[in-house]
Amino acid sequence: MFTAPIDPMYDWDTYALVDMSKSCTDLSDVDTSDRHQVQEYLDHQRLTAGRPVLYGGYLEQRSIYDRSDIFSDGGFRRNVHLGLDIWINDGTTVHAIADGYIYGQAVNAGRGNYGPTIIMKHECHERGIFFALYGHLDEVGRYKLGDKIRMGQKIARLGSPEVNGDYPPHLHLQIIKDLHGAAHDYPGVCSENHVAGMSANCPDPLKYIWLPPKIAR
Repeated sequence: MFTAPIDPMYDWDTYALVDMSKSCTDLSDVDTSDRHQVQEYLDHQRLTAGRPVLYGGYLEQRSIYDRSDIFSDGGFRRNVHLGLDIWINDGTTVHAIADGYIYGQAVNAGRGNYGPTIIMKHECHERGIFFALYGHLDEVGRYKLGDKIRMGQKIARLGSPEVNGDYPPHLHLQIIKDLHGAAHDYPGVCSENHVAGMSANCPDPLKYIWLPPKIAR
C-alpha cells in the first residue's frame, strides 16, 4: 500500500500535469537556465489549470539541465529525467510513500544538484524491496540512519531555491531498485544512450504512489 508524497491536504483534484520537456512549445521562449523564468512558467501553468500542484516529468528530456556541468557524462549530456517532480511551494511537507527506514541522507550541494536528500528503503507486498529518493528538501537530520518511518509520516519539507540546488521548489521522487553501492545520492537524470538500463532500474514513480483512476497508469 502506498500514499502520496506531499502534504495530504492536497488531494488529487488539486494536481495538474505539467510539461517540462525540450519539445514543449510553451517553454520555447523560456530561458530554462534562469530559475526565475522557470518559476514564472510554472506559475502560469498553475493559473491556467486552476490547480496549485503540478506534477510529471518521468523520462522527459529537458533543457533545464544544460545549465550545469554536473550533467555532463563523458561528452554526453545527461538530460533525461528519471523521477517524478511535484512542483509546489517551499515549506510543503514531504511524507513517506510506504513503510520503511532511513537508508541514507546528505546535502548534495551545488547548482543543479538535489540539495538536502533522503533515501528510504521500503518493502511492501505490491512491489517488494525498493529505494525511494526524496530530493530538493529543506534539510536533513530530523531522523537518524536506520530510523523506522511509517507510511504517510512526515520526513521533511520542501526546500527553497537557496538550498535545493537553485530550482523552483519541488519534490524529486525517484524509485530505485538497486543503488549499486550508493547510499546518499543517485543520478536523477541520464543521457539518451543510457535510458533503457536506467529506466529499468528506476521505474515510473506514479506506479508506486497512491493515485486515483484518472491519473494512475
